[in-house]
Amino acid sequence: MYALNSSTGAVNEVAASPFQASTGQLGVLIVAESSGQFVYLVKSDLLAAPATSTLTLDTFRVDTATPALVPVSSQTSPVQGAWVDGGAVGDPNGHGIAILINQFPTPQTQFPNALLYKITFDPVTGAAPLDPTGGAVIGSRGLSIRISARGNFLALGYGSSRASLSIYQVNPTNFALTSLGTEDLGTEVGPMGLDQQFPNSIFSIRRGK
Repeated sequence: MYALNSSTGAVNEVAASPFQASTGQLGVLIVAESSGQFVYLVKSDLLAAPATSTLTLDTFRVDTATPALVPVSSQTSPVQGAWVDGGAVGDPNGHGIAILINQFPTPQTQFPNALLYKITFDPVTGAAPLDPTGGAVIGSRGLSIRISARGNFLALGYGSSRASLSIYQVNPTNFALTSLGTEDLGTEVGPMGLDQQFPNSIFSIRRGK
């Protein structure tokens, strides 16, 4: 943990840092809650098989007097699936996290389901309840996820035979997602018969689109 001197711009590690997170897995995303009172760490066993890969969410309270991060809770998500590269994004407005993972159904099919899983923060208690329903299947084979710099749009790239791009408008106060539709980007099979795995990268312009 580092402290920023607002007068000089200097950045220095605080005396009590580093702070202990829950054991196991690898950290993939750190997000601060909008009020600045809580910090969240998303972890995943990135190399595990889709059937056994899990997500963990560690919650910390920010002790501004020390300063320090005080562990509050550690939760294991009720969903399992393979990690999509860059598959977790934090809301720039500090209200939640969106996660895209690939999950093979039973019986297993050639391509996995693309699963969107959302976590929202309570700015008063710091609670980050995990969705017990397991998220929402948006299509086949998740490839990419991106949230705009202003936090007003979320984009998801996925597809097995055809590439798709789904856009959601993000509520700036509670991280609610409203679908704006899905674009068909064409076939996933290139001229030489190769799987293009497109779109595997999504970019947004500075105006937040």
